[in-house]
Amino acid sequence: MKQLKKYHVPFILLCYLMNAGLLTAQLNGFLPVLSSSGTINSNGTYYQDYIIPSSMNGKILHMTLTGADGGRVRSSEAQKWNDAGQGATVELEATIGSAANQIKPGATVRFIVGLKGVDRT
Repeated sequence: MKQLKKYHVPFILLCYLMNAGLLTAQLNGFLPVLSSSGTINSNGTYYQDYIIPSSMNGKILHMTLTGADGGRVRSSEAQKWNDAGQGATVELEATIGSAANQIKPGATVRFIVGLKGVDRT
């Protein structure tokens, strides 16, 4: 397994806390199962929880998390726009299992998906 980079730690910690039952929530009485592929988009308001299915035990979970663009700001020159920050991309690989430092089958993964930054004049 690859060495985790320092920016993976908050996500891993969030997964750990949710797996430990400290940060769980139910949406409409059920939690959707994380699919083998797909995109999770912002719903504009709420976080989205997904369950790691037990069928993934012993497999590698790979996620590519991409942040939104930061928007633009108008400079002192009348018609010139300056770009704000670009959305960062973080990749995560974690083993699903019951050993230490693994994400347990049945764990909840929470996504808090934001939106693109607002352009300012």
